[in-house]
Order: sequence, then structure tokens, then C-alpha cells
Amino acid sequence: MNEQYISHLESLSNLLYTAQNEQERSNAGQALCNVLESSENFKNLIPILNISQNSNLIFLTVRAITKVLPSEWKMLSKEEKNILYQEISNMLFDQQPRQSFVITGLAKALARISRLGWLESDSIKNVVGSVQQIIEQNLFFAERGFKFFGEILNEMSEPIKNRPLSVNRRTAISFRDEAMEKIFAMCVYFLSKVQEIPNSLIMEVLNVLILSMTFDFLAICSDETNEDSLCLQIPLTWKGHFENPVSLDYLEFLIINGNNEVESLAMRAFNHMGAIRKSIFANNQEGKFNYEQKYLKILADIITNKNISGDTKFEYMTTCKRFFSNFNLKECCEQIAFNNWINALANFSAGLFSNRESIYSGYESSFHIWSYLAYEAHHQLPQGNQIELFLPKLFDLFLQSTLNNAAPDLLSEEFENEFKDQLTQIGQFCQYYYPQFVVLVERNYSAALNSYDSARSQGLSLEASEVKLAWLTFIASSLISLREKKVNQSEEHLDGPMINFVLQLAAQTSLYNPLECLEASIVHFMTALTKSYINSPHETIWIFYEKSRGVDDGAAQIIAEETLKFVIKSLLNKLIHNLARYSEGRIVRWTLELFEWLAKGFYSSKILVKIDIIQNLMIQYETYQLCTTNAKYRERLYFALANLWTNEEVQEPLTHFLRPIGSQIQRLLMTPNETELLFLYKELKGICGVLFNAKLYNEFFEWFYEGNISIIFTTVQNYMYNNNLINSLLGFLTELAFSRNTRIAFDVACAYGIIIFKNLSHILASCCKSLIEQQITQENYNIFYKRIKNILKLVVKLLSGNYVNFGVFEVYGDTCFLETISLCFSVLDKIPKSEAITFSKLVDNIYEFLELVTKSHLKTVFTQLQSSCYSTIIFYVLQGLNSTNMKNCLSASNATTFICDYIIRIGAKNTQETEAVKRILNEFPSSLTDLLSQVMDIILTEDSNYMWTLSKPLLGLLIINENSFEQIKNFSITKATNNPQSQQILNEALSKLMNGIARSMDSRNRDRFAKNFNDLRSALNLVN
Repeated sequence: MNEQYISHLESLSNLLYTAQNEQERSNAGQALCNVLESSENFKNLIPILNISQNSNLIFLTVRAITKVLPSEWKMLSKEEKNILYQEISNMLFDQQPRQSFVITGLAKALARISRLGWLESDSIKNVVGSVQQIIEQNLFFAERGFKFFGEILNEMSEPIKNRPLSVNRRTAISFRDEAMEKIFAMCVYFLSKVQEIPNSLIMEVLNVLILSMTFDFLAICSDETNEDSLCLQIPLTWKGHFENPVSLDYLEFLIINGNNEVESLAMRAFNHMGAIRKSIFANNQEGKFNYEQKYLKILADIITNKNISGDTKFEYMTTCKRFFSNFNLKECCEQIAFNNWINALANFSAGLFSNRESIYSGYESSFHIWSYLAYEAHHQLPQGNQIELFLPKLFDLFLQSTLNNAAPDLLSEEFENEFKDQLTQIGQFCQYYYPQFVVLVERNYSAALNSYDSARSQGLSLEASEVKLAWLTFIASSLISLREKKVNQSEEHLDGPMINFVLQLAAQTSLYNPLECLEASIVHFMTALTKSYINSPHETIWIFYEKSRGVDDGAAQIIAEETLKFVIKSLLNKLIHNLARYSEGRIVRWTLELFEWLAKGFYSSKILVKIDIIQNLMIQYETYQLCTTNAKYRERLYFALANLWTNEEVQEPLTHFLRPIGSQIQRLLMTPNETELLFLYKELKGICGVLFNAKLYNEFFEWFYEGNISIIFTTVQNYMYNNNLINSLLGFLTELAFSRNTRIAFDVACAYGIIIFKNLSHILASCCKSLIEQQITQENYNIFYKRIKNILKLVVKLLSGNYVNFGVFEVYGDTCFLETISLCFSVLDKIPKSEAITFSKLVDNIYEFLELVTKSHLKTVFTQLQSSCYSTIIFYVLQGLNSTNMKNCLSASNATTFICDYIIRIGAKNTQETEAVKRILNEFPSSLTDLLSQVMDIILTEDSNYMWTLSKPLLGLLIINENSFEQIKNFSITKATNNPQSQQILNEALSKLMNGIARSMDSRNRDRFAKNFNDLRSALNLVN
């Protein structure tokens, strides 16, 4: 590249970052991408770095090098690799002032080069030592050096496309063994200079220290979680750094004296220091004892000398739990420093309890760590241990402090997820000390209830009393939910008074409009009560409940059987009251959850169906104004009602329950209303979701088909472009077509299976045609893809239900099946190829559809559909084979196997079907060779986590591509490695794949091929 062209690129780079016009920026970005990220121009990128002084262009160039390098590395000569390495290294460590983003880009590029050349070049392999020398000679480069260390640690931890996984692993292991201790030692050294170096360098050092300790030392960690592992497998060669852990002192200094990001990073590094494997102290118990002692001392010093908050507080809580889980709480309790720490923690927690946030957050209240300590103390330590001594006083203090701070905003829906976690932790905290804690709650509850009654009788404001009762009711719900976990069943008598208190409160709050948080707490308690007691065989609780109401022992024993019915009635009254009063929010969601638990429960459902109000609701539900503004809530309501109707205690046929809906459908046929139709389909979906066996399903389908099915055609005819309504309709039809638990099983003399498909195919045809006619715009983007997803979801249920004999349609000349499949492919063709795999939920449905089509309907694809349908299948299969999603990769692999099996089987015949297959294959001559090339590349580069899925499709592809196998094999080997010895090993292993293999896809042949495939895998391990 000449200077004039580079000057042009500089102008484009400036335009990309400074132009006000979005279109200009887009055009500049595309032009730069075409030049910088083109494989043809890769070797011309170095001259740009030599000539240009433009920071923007330099950054874009090194970013392009980093991105393109993995695919180009094998094409470079050894000399070119070394030149590239030296050029980037020299630029990173020259005296020229550079923007921070340019330094980051150069560090990333050097890390990528180092990773790719680690096993090939000794000079590259020594890059960490070289950078260490540069830093030691001139501290000016320290920040850049640690930036590089951070980047190479990240680089070595992540797989690279187009590189065998085993090579990635070997590189990472070699890096671990030969370079990582140097990096860790550099971190410890610079930590000792924290008072002499700038904050920016301290942050880089801490970041590298964290990355060093969390490196995947065993090469076994999954990329699917960001959670910290309990124990860090630090190499034994690092032992000296922990036997004399001066780094802990440096981190303590930074935590206590630092602020903002430095403080948080130091706390995170300290967290990892507590997770090092204990075996690092093998044969050195004194060293382990001293390490634990120092760690505990620092834990106490931090909360004694620093008012930690925010991320640091969160990190501190997880640090404590992780340290004790790793080093064993029982052993740590024997340390003198542990007593100091537990005292410091108790004082620290007492201060936290006065913060408003401690009500809804387990981290802000410290219950995150106390719930863990309470659990472990019970299981690991003797009774009366130092932890247990703190628990009652702490819980009492927590109750008093939080009751003083309780406010509606703190108990609101805004903090719902955190709040539920907090309640879970409170329950765990109380689990093994239940008698002591439940008494404290009941005492405070009784006092709060008396204050509430007094204020109510005097006509005073109830807000202060209500919010305290709400908070106590939430706590009571966490306690009542522990029934299954209690140490012994004799503790059940402690729950009776609490149940009595809450049910009294529930009855009173139904007479007026209380605070939202109070209503929510009551429903939350009722749900916990339902799970713990109402749907359990333990009946003694109701004796204790009656006794708490003042009934004597003998009478309590007699009326206990009726008590459960009374309690369920109380829950039911609150349930109907809430659904009638509230239209949105957590009260409605939680109330519906309560109804679902009651309706599904073995004991509660039997009682519910005998209660007058439920019997009336089940028959005349249309007269109850419940959940009338939210269709999703309406679906859940009808799901619960249908659950009750399917109870064995109900002898009436399902059609009695459906009668009101039938009347509504007839009315809507005369005068359609889109809102009512939207709710109707949600209601039908809820009902249909309950039909778990063939008897119930057949009863429902006969009712729907014989007098009500025309409503779906009326809806499509009048409201095709009402997206919410049509999606609601498709949701119901998908549930209707779903043979859950093989519930769709008609008699051999019944044609309902054909009828289902034929009627639903008309709906699908209308929906598909409306999509095909539309143009994708920014306004309808999400709507368009959601409609496609819903259509494919319905088609998948129809194709996979095993209740439709699709061959019948061809025999009798009915084109509904052919038209449905054809329209589905037409809809898929509307999706731009560049966006085809960007919507994960849609992609899942696409691959399910394609797998089913290739499994059972390839004759239709080859003989009756447009050839473009086959092309669409091949496109998605090629994409799916490289997918990181196991489900989609497996579907693509299966589809490839089905295609090969069909072509081999039909190719052995001489029929019109054979000619049709040949015609389409001639139209797309490279389709099957592309599939083989793709599979070969994936196998040879081990560029997949699902290699086991590729054996079956590879056999079929090899049989079909027998004549072109040598050419494809040689090309794939060349792409995989440029090492002559490795190429020879791969060539021999690939050539043996078909040894002893017949040209068929029968199971015995596949088993023999699987053995040859395993031999290939062994050869790959030797090469890589």
C-alpha cells in the first residue's frame, strides 16, 4: 500500500469516529472493513502500521489483524510470523505516546500472535520473559506490560475458531507451566510497591492477579457459567507465594486505604486468595494454619477499619462464604482469629441492620453469610458453639431494626427478586433453630396486630401498622415454608398461632383497601402454607391451629378434619377478592400461583371442588369479573379452573365446564370482537394445557370441532393483521396440536387426526401468505419474526405428533400438506440470510422443523416442492453444523444423515423419484460436497464441542462423495495443518475410514464405521 492510499484510509477512519451523519459513518466503516478485514489484504496491513501515525487507523488495523489472524496464520511463513510478532511488540513497547485504546488493541494483537505461535517459535514462547525484562529496565512500560499480561491470560483461556481444541489445550497448558508463575510473581512484586505506583497501574496489576488465579489450570472449566469455582487449582510450583503470603497484607492495605475500583478489585483478588486449594500446603500444616490465621485476621480488620459498601460489601460476603467452604468451617473455628472475626461480623451486621436496604437484600443485611454459618454450624460444630451463641440475639436485633425501617417502597415489586432471595436466606438461617426464632416472630406479630387493631378501632392511620405486619408476614412465610426441613415434626405446634394471626389479618384486609405490600405478603404466606401443610398428609397442624384459636384439646381433635376446609375457604376468599380487585402486578401473579397450587394439590383440590363458591365458579365463571384486563393472567386462571374440573371427585363431563365458553363462541361468530377473541384463545389454551390424557383431550376436541371450530376461520378472515390476536390464536392451536404425553390418540375408525391437520393447515396457509406479502421494516421487525416462530412451532407439533398419516393426502390428491410445507419454506426464504441465525428462539424452531422434514418428508421435498426448498435446507444445515448450540448442531447433523440415507436408498432404485432426486442434485451440484467439506473441516480442526454428532452424517457423505473424496480430503488436510508429518498421519487415518465399510447406511455398517471414526479421533490426538 502506498502513502496516498494509506492517507485515504486515515480519512475514512476519522470519518468513522467523527462524522455527524450516521450514513457517512456506516459507509466509512464498511469501506474500511472491506479493506482491512479482507484475507487478500492481510499481508498489506503491516505497511499501514509502519507508515500511519493516525491513532484511529492504527487501532482499526491491529483490531483487523487480531480478528483475521487465526484463519491466516497457517498461510504465513515462519519469517512472516516473526516479522508480525516483532512489529506489534515494538509498537507496543516504543517510547511514542499512544492513546489507551491503541495500547489495548496492540496488547490484544500481541496476545493473539503469542497464542498462535506459542508452540511454533521459541522467541514467541519467551514473550512473557521478554516483557518482564522490558518492564524491569524501564518502569515506563509497566502499565503496557500488565495490559499485555491481562490480554494474554484472557487469550489463553478462550478457544479460537479454526484451531483444534487439543492444540488450544496444549498451548494453554504450556503457557501455564512456563509463563504464568512469572506473571504472578510480577503481580506480587508490584503489589509491594503500591504506595509508589499510580492507581492506573495498580488496577492493571490487580486485574492480572485476578486473571492469573482464575485461569483454567486443569483445562476443564466450562464457558457456560461466570460463577466462581469453590476451589482454585493453583499449581504446586506457586507454593512459596502462599507459604509466605505477603500479598495478603498488600491487598489488605489496598482494601482499607483504597477507594472505588481499586478497593473493589483488591477485594476480588482477596476473595480468590481464600479459594486456593488446601493441598498447596501439603506436608506443611503450620503454613496452612498461619495462612488461615492471617486470612481471618484480615477479614476482621476489613469490617472493623473500613465502612465497606456496594460492590465491595457484596464481594466481602461471597469471600467469607467461599473461604469457609474451601478451608472448612470446622477447622477455621479452632483458630483464635475466628472468635475475633465472628465478633467483628456480629458488630458489623448490627450496623447493617439499621440500613433500609437490609430489608430486601441478603448482601446488605449480611444474611447471605449468616444463613450459611447457621447451616454449617448445625452440621459441623458441637451444640453451643460460638456461632450459635450469636444467632438469637442477631435475629431479634434484625427484627427490631428492620421493623423500625419498614416502608412500602422497600417491600415493593421493584426489589422482588432480591427480596425473595432474602426471604429464602432468612428461612435457611432459622431452619435448625426454629423454636427460638418463631417465638420472636410471633411475639412481634402479636404486638403489631394489636397496634393495628387499636389504630383501626380508633380510626387512625393504618400505614405504619400495615407495613410492619407486611414485613412480619413475609418473614412468617419464609418460616412456614420450612415444614419439610424441620428437625422434627414436634415443631409443628409452633406454626399454629402464626397461621391464626395471618388468617385473621387476611379476613380484616378484605373489608377495605390495605397497602399493596400487605396484600402481597398475605398471598405469599398463603402460598407457603399451601405447599407446606395444606397439600401434605400431616393433619396435626390443624389441631394446633384450633388450639391457638382457644379451642380445648378434645374439641380440637374432633373438628380438625373440618379445619382444613375452613382454612382453604379463607384462602379462597382472599384469592377471589384479589383477582376481582387487582388487574396487574405481583398480587395478581402470586394469587394465580396460589390458585394453581391449590387446584393441582392432591388434598386441596379434593376439598376445593366441594366448596360452594368454587362449584359456582367452575360452572358460571363467565359471570365473575376476574383478570379481565390481562390475557396471560386469564390463561392461568382457566388453567387452574380446568385442573379442578379434571379432579377425580368431579363426575360431570368436561362439556358442562365448556358450556359457557361455547355460548361465548356462538355469540362471537355473530358479532366478532377482537379483544374478546384474544382472551378466548388464551382461555382455551389454558384449558387445553390441562388435558393430560386421551379421554379428556378427545372430549375437548369433539366439543371444539363439532360446533365451535369455525371461530378460528372467522378470526383469520376478519383479523389477520391483528398481530396480538393471531399470535394468541396460534398459541392455542399449538397447544391443541401438541400430543403431550401422547394424549392425542384417536380410534382407528376416527379421522380426527386428519381433520386436525386439514383445518389447521388452512389457518397456517393464511398466516404464511400474509407474511409473504409483507415487507420487513424496522417497525414490524420483531412482529415479523415472532409470527414466523409461532407458525413453525405449530407446524413442528403437527409433524411430530404421530397422529396424522400424511401419505393419505397424496393418495387422495389433497394438497393441504404440500401447500403447508411449501409455504413454510417460502416464509423461511423471506428471512435475510445474514439474519437467519441471530434470533435464538426462532432458530430453535427452524432446526426442529428441518429435522422433521428431512426425517419423514424428503420424498415431498424432492418430487413435489420447488428446488429452492432443498437449497434452503442445505443452507441451514451448513450453518447448524458449526453451531455452538448443541440442540441445533444435533438437528443439523441428523438432517444431514437423513438426507444422505434417503439419497443412497433412492439412488439404488430406478424410479421417477430417483430421477427427481438426480435433477435437484444436478441443479445444486456442490451441495453435498460442501456438506462433506464442512464436516471434514470441523473434524480435522476439532472446531466443535459436539464431535460425537458427526460420525453418522460423515458415513453417508463419504458414500455419496466417493469420487471427490480424495480432492476434499487433501484440501481439508492442507487447511488443518502445514506440517508434512501431521499431513501424512491425517491422510493415512482418513484413507482408512472406509476400510471394510459397505456402501449402505444400515446399523451394522454404521457400527463398523464408528470404530474407524474413533481411530481417526486417535490420530487427531497424535497430530494435535
